[in-house]
Amino acid sequence: MCIRGTLYYLPDSRVLRLRGRVSRAPGPGWVRILFRGSRDGQLASSVMEFPIRGDHSEIIDFRYIPDNPAIGNWRVLAISFDQDPDAARESRRR
Repeated sequence: MCIRGTLYYLPDSRVLRLRGRVSRAPGPGWVRILFRGSRDGQLASSVMEFPIRGDHSEIIDFRYIPDNPAIGNWRVLAISFDQDPDAARESRRR
């Protein structure tokens, strides 16, 4: 799975936002992005999860508010993709 786009954090609204397009995917499924953040020695992690249809040039515009609002510095630890035919139905609902 390959997504070309921009991932950024808006600190005032505490929103992580991913905007891009699917370049290739083996089919429909779930994308999971694991984040790790810290503030004053306090560590936190959060997972952004969203479905994709797996179509070439599918537009992705997904917003996510992490679980811990005190953390302002996030970094990506891992990105995974799990194939699931039902994800195509879920992606049409967003």
